[in-house]
Amino acid sequence: MISLAPIIDVLATKPDGFAEIWFRRIDGVAEGEQIKTEAMPMPACWIMRESEKSDHAGSYAELVTVTFNVVIGVECHRQHREPNAADEMMLRYRTAVKNRLLGFDWPDEHANKVNYAGGKLLAYGKGYLYWMDTYTVRALVTSYKPDPDAAGTRIERIIDNDHLL
Repeated sequence: MISLAPIIDVLATKPDGFAEIWFRRIDGVAEGEQIKTEAMPMPACWIMRESEKSDHAGSYAELVTVTFNVVIGVECHRQHREPNAADEMMLRYRTAVKNRLLGFDWPDEHANKVNYAGGKLLAYGKGYLYWMDTYTVRALVTSYKPDPDAAGTRIERIIDNDHLL
């Protein structure tokens, strides 16, 4: 139950010193589906929620681990004359995104920093390369109701020096 909008926002601005053209489109996966591949402005980036795992943390509280994916798409058919050039270009984009997200402070006061969980090739061909990196974030999610279990129980122990256990 955590919005992924902050991820889109943090990736919207080109990092200082990044030499390539920054993403012409950064969006949720549903918005990217509405555009034909050949009409997609490349390079592009899509953010999609993969899963949420919840651990009970009180009567009105859950410790939620959100797994989300960052899909990066680049053109790779015209300008690449050097060996492995497409892979090197994708690596530069992936590194820039990873540097932006690792340690990102989620706006929610009870959320951990973003962690990297791995990546994989999605597709390669027809002049495009698509890669997906997976990240996780954990947050304590509560309802608007006061939690009767909060005093001296798991909720107080979950938050330890601004880190979720």
